[in-house]
Amino acid sequence: MKCDYEGCDEWSRNTDASGISYCRKHSHLLSHIEEIVCPKGCRKLTYKPDYIRGKASVENIRNNPAYLFIAAMLVVCAVFARHPVWLLFAAGSLYAGATQKQDIGKGKYVCEKKEDFSSKDGCLGVLIDSKSMSSKFTKENYERIISKINGEKNSSLTCPICNQKMEHIPTNYWVWVDNPIKYLPGWWREEKGDFDACLDCSMFWFGSDFHQHSQSPVRTEKHILAAQGTPMKEFK
Repeated sequence: MKCDYEGCDEWSRNTDASGISYCRKHSHLLSHIEEIVCPKGCRKLTYKPDYIRGKASVENIRNNPAYLFIAAMLVVCAVFARHPVWLLFAAGSLYAGATQKQDIGKGKYVCEKKEDFSSKDGCLGVLIDSKSMSSKFTKENYERIISKINGEKNSSLTCPICNQKMEHIPTNYWVWVDNPIKYLPGWWREEKGDFDACLDCSMFWFGSDFHQHSQSPVRTEKHILAAQGTPMKEFK
C-alpha cells in the first residue's frame, strides 16, 4: 500500500482506523492516534495494529536495500569461495527482503499498563471499531453483541472519538474452568460482563475481558458436548 501523502511514492508502514496509510517519514500525520484517551481517564490509548506479511515482490526488495546489499555480498562470497551454498544464502536474503513489507490490517486501541509515574496505570480496556471487531470476534459473538445495541445514551463513559455519551450494555459470557483435580473434566461457567457502545461512530469499549467477550462459546451442540454435559443456557 502506497503512502497517502500527496507526491510520496514510499510504501506505507502505518495506518489509522479509517484506512489512511502513511510511510515512516509521514507517520507523524497519524498523531491523532496518540491523542485518544481511555474513556475512564487512565491514560492515552496505544494503537495495536495487526501485521500481515506482504506478498513477495521486486518492489519490496527495492524498498529494503539492506537485504539487496547483503545478497550482493553473499554472491561475492560465493565467487571467492566457489561454493554454491553461498548462493542459497543470497537467495534467502532476497526472499526475506521481498516479503519484509508488512501491511497493517485492522487493529484496536488498548489502555496498557506501563511502569511509569507520569499518569494513572492502564485498565487494559480495549477500544475497537465495528469493522475491526467483526474480524476479531467469532461470527456468533459479533452478531450477539450488535443485536444488543438500541441507541440509548445511558453510560457513564464518553466516547473518546466523538465525545458523545455511550450506551452501557450488560451481557454475560462463558469461560472454561479447568478442574483443580488433574485428569478430571472441567466445566463451563457463566461470568457477568458488560461493554459500552457509541452508535454515532460505531466504536465499542470493552474491559480487560475483551478476549472472553470475543471468543466466548454460544449455545450449540458442539460446545454442550465439549462442556462434558454441563448445560448452557442462553446468554443474558
